[in-house]
Amino acid sequence: MLALLWYRMSMRFLVVTLLVATAGCTTLTGSEEPETVTPAAVPTDDPADAPAQVVVPGVYADGEIDVSWLVDAHREALANQSFVWRATRNWSGQVGNVSSQFGTFQEITFEEGTRYVRDTNQDLNERGEPIYIRYSEYANGSDRYTRSIRYLSGEVEYNRINVSDSTARLMQRITAPVALYLSADSVRSEPVRIDGESHYRIDVRSAPDTVNTGISNYSVTAFVTPDGIVRNLSVVFTRSNGDAAETIRSQFQFEKIGNVTVDEPSWVADARANLTAG
Repeated sequence: MLALLWYRMSMRFLVVTLLVATAGCTTLTGSEEPETVTPAAVPTDDPADAPAQVVVPGVYADGEIDVSWLVDAHREALANQSFVWRATRNWSGQVGNVSSQFGTFQEITFEEGTRYVRDTNQDLNERGEPIYIRYSEYANGSDRYTRSIRYLSGEVEYNRINVSDSTARLMQRITAPVALYLSADSVRSEPVRIDGESHYRIDVRSAPDTVNTGISNYSVTAFVTPDGIVRNLSVVFTRSNGDAAETIRSQFQFEKIGNVTVDEPSWVADARANLTAG
């Protein structure tokens, strides 16, 4: 009952609802960074009267950020790419003298627009009713299968429809966190190398309007490739309202880009059998 109470409170109070990933309830702290980050050489300063240097699409050396440009570059750099993308979100906090914590996940394995797997417990209203604790979908190029698991009963529902290109829909889930959390007045940036490859580390320390009010201890770190892919985005902040306070940690990251193929999840065999019998 405590978990259900916290869930209902959090859905009303906690955070802006986002689209967006993991296969299984993996817990990641929002402050995690790639393990092999090393500083890179800092470019020589431009003359004072020169245009501001762009370090990655949408991010300027003087701290200005055009998040729409960054989102567009992020999307364009992923065009015709296969990938595995994962997001987790973890809440911990207290309402009065009652404390609790829980986490959500989403994972997208994308080969192309009609071949992908998505698995999540974030979108509890995926089918228009907030009574589902798990939603999974699999597209094999011709059919799209879905699995929905009800919150209280654990009842499993399956569906099959003709597949359509879901590139735009899935890409929206991936770009939404970038637009939400990096919509800042200014950022700090520095060049780094991750596994020998050039990236820029982008830091935000003040909450943008897109994250709503009552926010403190706001910290966002992103690692961005030269062509604009936000490979890793970590978010942590505290939100307070009356006697309720919570800490939210979110992580959005690409586990692989390129050379990804989609395998059929094990639950699809049950879906076929159920739909045939029905």
